[in-house]
Order: sequence, then C-alpha cells, then structure tokens
Amino acid sequence: MAKYRDNSKPSDEEIDMAANGEMPEDMEEEEEFQGVTEDDLHGIISAEIDDAVDYIDDVISPERAAAGEYYKGEPFGNEEEGRSQVVSMDVRDTVQAIMPSIMRVFFSANNVVEFAPNGPEDVPSAEQATEYVNYCLTRDNNFFDVCYSSFKDALIRKNGIMKVWWDEEKDVETIDYSGLDAQAFAVLTSDPDVELRDVEVEMSSTETQTPDGMMMAETPAVYSCTVVRT
Repeated sequence: MAKYRDNSKPSDEEIDMAANGEMPEDMEEEEEFQGVTEDDLHGIISAEIDDAVDYIDDVISPERAAAGEYYKGEPFGNEEEGRSQVVSMDVRDTVQAIMPSIMRVFFSANNVVEFAPNGPEDVPSAEQATEYVNYCLTRDNNFFDVCYSSFKDALIRKNGIMKVWWDEEKDVETIDYSGLDAQAFAVLTSDPDVELRDVEVEMSSTETQTPDGMMMAETPAVYSCTVVRT
C-alpha cells in the first residue's frame, strides 16, 4: 500500500507504474510502526528527569533564593558605605495582602469539605461523612496552618507542597492500676483497645450496717492489673 505526500490525485503515469508494480519517486512506502522498546523508554524518561533536575537547579532555585531574600528584606550586597541601606519590603507586603483572600476561599464556610447526597436516602450518610472528614482535617490535623504555609510558599517560592500520608503506626501505652473495684475492672475489660496483663485479685473484708442496724460482713474483690492500651 502506497501513501502520497499530499492529497493530490495521482497522474495517469503514476497509475500505470503502480499497476505494473513500480513505485514513483515521489511516493514512499508506509513503514510499519515497531513500537518503543523498554530501553528506549528508559532513555527517554532518564533524559526528561535530567532536564527537569537541571532546570530546577539552574533556573528555578536561584529565583526562589532571590525571592526569599526579597521577602525577608535582606541586603542586596551592593550597598555603599555612607549611603542609604533601606530595603523596600514590597514582596512581603504584597504576599501578606494576598494571603487573607486566598485563605478565605477555603475556610470562609463552616465546613472545609462538604459531601452532597445523590438522593434523600443519602442525606444521613453525607452529613456523617462531612462531619468526620472535617474533624480529621481540623482536629486531628491542623489543616489551616498547613494550607497557610503551603500557599505562602507558593506565592514566594513558586511551589507550595503538602505531604499527605496515612499513618499506620500504633501508639502503645502501658498503665498500672491497683485498688479497682468490680465495676471499674469491668469497664476496663469491656474496652476492645485494652489488653489486661498481670491481673491480681484480693479479697478485703468490710462491714456495712443495714437499715435496721444490723452489721453485715462483706468481702468485695479488689483488682490490680497492668493495662496495655493501643
């Protein structure tokens, strides 16, 4: 199958040559695409990574450093003795003026994140998801400060980076208890996050007076144990 270089119709001579199995000079055979090998792909990606690193080191990093100096109002290094050393704080003033407007976009409403139900049956689930996610963002994590720092870095240094991850580490706390009555001990045993170790039970004799004045002896159990809470 031959492919022409343009959309013009072939001439009668070209049609005759094609019928005889000959190829005109201005026609080229369609080459079959062989695909990209793994080595080719590795080379392409490595070259792109090297270019990106060089661009960051040679272009972006100096600009970031200079912007940080402008924001802090540090001297330029070309000051002359006996002349004014005042540095204008335009960069800092501009960033500080923009920050409230940016923060207001995300934190002006009561909820940072809100889930919308697809139907009436989804309303309770959407409300619960909204409350849970907002609790995780604002109580478990200080989302306001994280956003403020990231947005400010973006304005000054061209990039504002947030790192988000799921922490799977477990915090284990060991507590020793003594002198627990049966009710307090039952509360500990009912907690699914608690592991009881070294449980000791002591019987203590006490006397209580009944409403009619009679003395009655009791031997309540007193518990001592080690609690491992995860």
